Amino acid sequence: MSQIINDVQCPLLGRKIELGYCMDIQDVADNMIKPEVLEDNIPPEKYPICKRCPKRIDPTK
Repeated sequence: MSQIINDVQCPLLGRKIELGYCMDIQDVADNMIKPEVLEDNIPPEKYPICKRCPKRIDPTK
């Protein structure tokens, strides 16, 4: 049975965030959506932190 994930610890922001917001940050880091959709102002220099995050593949990590 799969585990339900609601919140994840975000190394980019240094706090727990909802999984959906994590996915939005990933989309911004991948230039799929505009950064204006995010609540936080994340500078592009920090996108590599998101791209290296193991939660991109498995949110349970």
